[in-house]
Amino acid sequence: MNNKIESRDISIIVQGQLFKSEHSSTLDVLQSIRKYYPNAEVILSTWTGSEISPLYQSLCDQIVLSDDPGDGSYGKPPLNINRQIVSSKAGIDKATRTYAIKTRTDLIFTSDSLASFMGLTLERTPEFSLGFGHICVADFSTRSHISGLKVPFWVCDFVYAGRKEDVKKIFDVNLYTKNDFEYYLTHPKPDYMYRQSDVFQYTPETYFAYNYLKQGRDIQFENSYDNNSIAMELYGNLLIDNFIVLGEKQLGITSLKYHLPIHPSRKIMTYPKWSKLYLEKYDCSIPKPSLFQDQFEYLKYKWNKKRKSSFK
Repeated sequence: MNNKIESRDISIIVQGQLFKSEHSSTLDVLQSIRKYYPNAEVILSTWTGSEISPLYQSLCDQIVLSDDPGDGSYGKPPLNINRQIVSSKAGIDKATRTYAIKTRTDLIFTSDSLASFMGLTLERTPEFSLGFGHICVADFSTRSHISGLKVPFWVCDFVYAGRKEDVKKIFDVNLYTKNDFEYYLTHPKPDYMYRQSDVFQYTPETYFAYNYLKQGRDIQFENSYDNNSIAMELYGNLLIDNFIVLGEKQLGITSLKYHLPIHPSRKIMTYPKWSKLYLEKYDCSIPKPSLFQDQFEYLKYKWNKKRKSSFK
């Protein structure tokens, strides 16, 4: 059953450092929210000392300022996990609506299609069900347990959308400590990590998904690249029953910072793959993906690669 969530029932938390490039900024993000979710509660959660103009203030219901915890990482690129935890928590704590969308200061809305997916009431197996329902997430870097870079609990952290209590639970985690950032400077790396230069234990994507999905379970999972069979099997069931993995079109969101898709469709969990797995498990009506969605995304990825898309 699909009941589109009204924008008046949604809090949208825009978190992180204010974004500005030559042609766009966080101001465009806020304006896009007002266009497609006119009655939503808009909360901008950023850092103390940020220059926030009256125009920014006019587009937000609340502006939350927190002290920047820094990236705290060892080496490059920086690992901004504590920044995401602090700004997301601070924003969600101020949310007053039934549903919440946690997004970023560099993600612009192109439609309100996400509200339809947030309104899906899907079958779930009690053994694997958490919270009030499914949380919508992006496929931009979500790893698959069936193909490509097969690792468990690796779910894109750009967007989380669902019941406010569920989204809030995603960030009910401890801040990373110095020991977490430098874990593999003091611990021997497993053989399967010989190609990995990371010294932290878990990527942000894994840290959030693993802590949310493991609730009440003792799951052996040493780091983000640990694809042991038990963790992989659990991830498959928990992913299908608790997250809806959506592409750029289904989300109605695109990036001002990165060229999407970030990875070729064969390496990630996409909406066509997710919906196929879901329908293999449940006889339930869900929106059908485009027949050629994965092929189109792959061609788009190849085109962006030729244009030297980059992570800057």
